[in-house]
Amino acid sequence: FYGESGFYNALYQSSLTLDGVTIVNGTAKIELSGTLLSGGTCDDPRIIAQIEYTARQFSTVRSVETRLPEIRLFARAVYRPAAE
Repeated sequence: FYGESGFYNALYQSSLTLDGVTIVNGTAKIELSGTLLSGGTCDDPRIIAQIEYTARQFSTVRSVETRLPEIRLFARAVYRPAAE
């Protein structure tokens, strides 16, 4: 899906909620819930990049960990819940 900007949004079909973000020693830990709908293999890296680069726009963030513990995945799974 291309909006007015002309950029493709790989998450446009998804319904995600940001449940929390913590930044410790430069690592942003992002907690999401909801429904993640991937368009397929080509969208998977776009989804990962869209989440990571959004967080990395902040100078205090050097790396990103994303957790989707309660996500319902459709099509091909992009993330798996991180082991605690």
